[in-house]
Amino acid sequence: MLRLLVRRSSVFALLSFFTLLRGISASDDWNCAASLGGHNYDFSSLGGQRDIERERETPPTIMRDRLTLNLCTPVTESTEGADGDKCPADTYACWRTWNLRGGENDRVVTVIPMATKSGLSPTVEQLSAGKISIHLHGGVYPPDGGRSQSLTVNLECSQEDQNPILESHDDAGAIVSWKTKTACHTANDPAGPPSSGGSKKGSGVSWFFSMLLLAFVAYFGIGAWYNYNNYGASGWDLLPHRDFWRDVPHLIQDVVSHLFTSVRSSQRTSRGGYVSV
Repeated sequence: MLRLLVRRSSVFALLSFFTLLRGISASDDWNCAASLGGHNYDFSSLGGQRDIERERETPPTIMRDRLTLNLCTPVTESTEGADGDKCPADTYACWRTWNLRGGENDRVVTVIPMATKSGLSPTVEQLSAGKISIHLHGGVYPPDGGRSQSLTVNLECSQEDQNPILESHDDAGAIVSWKTKTACHTANDPAGPPSSGGSKKGSGVSWFFSMLLLAFVAYFGIGAWYNYNNYGASGWDLLPHRDFWRDVPHLIQDVVSHLFTSVRSSQRTSRGGYVSV
């Protein structure tokens, strides 16, 4: 039982450490908002359906790519066209490619659901001051045993909202950049763009002490587990460097006593105005 308890404490310490280093992950119940660094971000102003298009010359035809996305709710497909030319109803980001040739009807050649509600697993992380990255998942292409898809939207602080821009696309998803006021401030921070001053220093100090605390927890947990497994230790013997930690209370008492004696001696000297020779 003791061995199991020690192992659990060690595992808990390591899991806590790695969790702290990760970005902030939202639940599958995506509400288009996130809390980062003590601030609440509301992305609902970026909601609504948006199309990003590009064309590629492939003589004698042209390939037209279109990314249809909605950060907050699934996109709404047109009632026109064949069902096979559309993404599923729960899609947040749909990638389609048309083949265009003069004198012929446009032909849909690719339909990729990049982010779907069933496996959305939204993740939001603070890249730096004024830069936020949103990751949406859930798509698979080809549908049968294909590669997992994802959409990454990188928000950047801007005094004016601009249209999203397609940065890149490959067989695993797409990356979109978006300059917007939403990345500049939060509901709890109406002053405007985030600064790199006091709040950043405060968060750095907090991070340092958190790391220090987790290091101590991992040190004691792993040390106790090691002593138990290798030496069958119990009680005080479980502690790594046991003799030092047993003497810590006495060391603190000696230091406090020494400081108290020094202060009293200094006060007596200053009151007398002279020192006996």
